[in-house]
Amino acid sequence: MADAPFLIGQNVKALLTLNKKKLTVFLQNGSVKPNKTEWADDVCGETRSRLGHVNNFYDCTFSVWVTDTGPINAFLDYEDIIDSGVTPQDMQFGILISPPSGSKQSYVARDLDLGVWELPFSNRANRVIVPIPVRAKYFGKAATF
Repeated sequence: MADAPFLIGQNVKALLTLNKKKLTVFLQNGSVKPNKTEWADDVCGETRSRLGHVNNFYDCTFSVWVTDTGPINAFLDYEDIIDSGVTPQDMQFGILISPPSGSKQSYVARDLDLGVWELPFSNRANRVIVPIPVRAKYFGKAATF
């Protein structure tokens, strides 16, 4: 039996929804990592600690290639809403993974808080890649988009 090919970046696509605006983003790389509070309770008479954790949120970072000013304008609009004291509209980051096996699975990070983003740029030949740091209250499976 042949080994299954490994998943590569070519198999991953992304969609950002910010204030009900769908933004096409070209993902360069990203990561999703749970933030947990862990504990180990040492009980007298037991040979091992009792382990546990509680999920707090998910730290997500997505770096995207920029083809227009849409994402930057959306970030500024989001910050204007926060500054005005109005509750922001829904913000989600969706990821579609299509392994070489032909199956597909979507995941969505939702109830997001936009972190400290930046607009980095340098010399004339370097392409602009914007890191989008967010904290998500939830991350899980979603209907394929």
